[in-house]
Amino acid sequence: MSLAIRWRLNYRNITLTEDPSPEGVPISVPEGRRVEPWLGFINAETAEKWVHASKATYVALVVDAYSNDYLGVRWEALGTNETLNGCKVKGGVYCIVEQQAPQLTHTLSCSQSAKQH
Repeated sequence: MSLAIRWRLNYRNITLTEDPSPEGVPISVPEGRRVEPWLGFINAETAEKWVHASKATYVALVVDAYSNDYLGVRWEALGTNETLNGCKVKGGVYCIVEQQAPQLTHTLSCSQSAKQH
């Protein structure tokens, strides 16, 4: 299995695999998005241990698609309100994987959130 995520920067598609990359990955922050160094993938159990030990925090990765087999060119596009779960440590960001796939999160837009309150 070859996991990968993809995001777009201007006109380029950036593909990030299991290996760390200087390209980085965008995460959601209150001001919008910020690109952090890409460290690869991490299993959910390890991420949870690091977060509980205050060695990491959970973040939302703002990407366009992910693949469980990027060598086979099969990509799953994320919806408008979907992000992948990430784990931010001192040196950068990992994508959290569970059952051989990145963890997907559904987020609410500002207008959807206002309707619920």
